[in-house]
Amino acid sequence: VRAVFSGFSGDSRAISIFMAPDASPVRAKLVLVTLRNQVIFPLFRSAFEVNKRSFEQAQLLIDQKKADGLGAIALRPAAQGREAVPFQVGTQCSVVHVEQKQDKDVDNEVSQMLMDRQSVLVSVEGGARFKVLHSELVGQVELAEVELLEDKEDEKDLKVRALIQSVQDKMAELVSKNSPENPIFRTRRQQLQFPITATLLTSFVGAALMPLTIEERQQILETVGLKQRLELVLDFLQRESQAMRVSTQISESIQRSRDQEMKMMALQRQAQEIQRELQRLQQKKDKHSDDEGQSSEEEDELTHLGEKLSKANLPEDAKRIAKKELKRLKSLQAHHPEYTSTHSYLELLASLPWNTSTKESFDLQGARRLLDEDHRGLEKVKIRILEFLAVQKLRGNMKGPILCLHGPPGIGKTSLGRSIARAIGRKFHRIALGGVRDEAELRGHRRTYIGSIPGVIIQAFQTLGVNNPVILLDEVDKTSQN
Repeated sequence: VRAVFSGFSGDSRAISIFMAPDASPVRAKLVLVTLRNQVIFPLFRSAFEVNKRSFEQAQLLIDQKKADGLGAIALRPAAQGREAVPFQVGTQCSVVHVEQKQDKDVDNEVSQMLMDRQSVLVSVEGGARFKVLHSELVGQVELAEVELLEDKEDEKDLKVRALIQSVQDKMAELVSKNSPENPIFRTRRQQLQFPITATLLTSFVGAALMPLTIEERQQILETVGLKQRLELVLDFLQRESQAMRVSTQISESIQRSRDQEMKMMALQRQAQEIQRELQRLQQKKDKHSDDEGQSSEEEDELTHLGEKLSKANLPEDAKRIAKKELKRLKSLQAHHPEYTSTHSYLELLASLPWNTSTKESFDLQGARRLLDEDHRGLEKVKIRILEFLAVQKLRGNMKGPILCLHGPPGIGKTSLGRSIARAIGRKFHRIALGGVRDEAELRGHRRTYIGSIPGVIIQAFQTLGVNNPVILLDEVDKTSQN
């Protein structure tokens, strides 16, 4: 069922039933129309759609005097998948207008076939409230015996009149704040006219106050006493007024925060612009001094590098290359790509131990004693090492063959190399060749490459600080992969 709001009834005839204290309740038979998400109120006009065949059958029952009229009753909200059950209290309705809902493009023959799917728009005016006693299904409509409910209080009562005035004042306050963006009532302010009766006043609030739920609208309809109904309506209006007040406060607070943030952003942008302008002026002012300072720092650095090269006691060939590279470095700018590589190359030349060596000793008996202390057995290996040292002692230098220690892991090859270094009084350095995939890691990279570094052998000299260490190239067999 689709609800359509219509507004006030122009007819102000009395709908409430006043009965003597000893009179029995008035009963009637009504054809029930169940509405979803809509409650019909007394003295109030509304509209809803119903099935055309069902409405014609209801009219037939009324014409045959089997029913006293129509009664609209709302359905209780139900969870998805469950059948909705109607409330027990509804409103008697008098039909004001019926509008046929038919497609102009459909002919009469097709219209008869689609009769069950056609609907009519019925405009009604609410009458007395009723309570369902029992009902039965007659054809496609539900016929119910109802008890008409009466208003027990007199509207001339002082408390009732005071409540009416309070409800009107609160409605005027809410209507003044009504807007298309945040609607409170379904009607506009200029269309609102306060009714003179309490029933019409409560009906207007129940039907037109948009935030109300279907249960709250039904609660207004089911409240019998005028005082209780007015108090309930006033409570709903006060709740919405308080909600609007809180919403307004929140909106104002958010707006103030937003304005403050915009103001802070504008001030920060201005401060940034001022700071940038000051930096431009400062840069122009310090441009010459910065250039002079940078050139002086570069000159000091190059002078210090030249002094380090002079103290390194380079050989003639290395000294000639170093002077050539240093002269070339002075002609380059600091941001030039070759400046860093050339500077690193000269730093390496200055840091190498060109003339620094350890005092060596070729005491064969001492060497035999050290080898026996460090290793048990291995007589052939020890004899070959002593023969090698004896030959080097007779020749007076270490030029010649290189010893190659071969054997399975863990038999003492690395420790033998360390013992040889101890025997002749030199420093020892081990270079593991396992995992080496490029000969440049041993020889060093070309200076044309970005991030080039010297080879591991040159790094060994740089680390030990002497030019005559004993270097052990370990894991030679693992280099056969490349």
